[in-house]
Amino acid sequence: MNEREQRLASHFFSGVDELVFWSFRYFVGRMTISTCVFAQDLARAWPDLGVNTKKQIRDELERAFAEDDALQKEFPNKGMGYRRLGWDCDRAAWEKVREAYKKEGECHEWPKPSEDYDWRRPIPTPPGQTHREEN
Repeated sequence: MNEREQRLASHFFSGVDELVFWSFRYFVGRMTISTCVFAQDLARAWPDLGVNTKKQIRDELERAFAEDDALQKEFPNKGMGYRRLGWDCDRAAWEKVREAYKKEGECHEWPKPSEDYDWRRPIPTPPGQTHREEN
């Protein structure tokens, strides 16, 4: 990282990891080519991310996959309606991120949605998950 990049990263609480995390939050569910590009870059960068950033992204992405699966089951016409992970090409790009963390052996096992799973109900926050406290 050059001097300018280090200075820029220093303005964020968690440095580059924070930028990556908020970018992830921005892109999940969007339906553009930039989503696919970001997800592919995130998969390549996965080994270099901090542990807390990995955990937060992994947990949120698993929730998004569970919601997307439930939506596809409830509304099988893939050409219509809301998709939690975007279109099929976007979901395929997020699968690359999923493969990256599974390859690293960090996959948190989320329960599979049951028959009565309601995608409108938020999935509870996992035990031990922490949130950044404001100074």
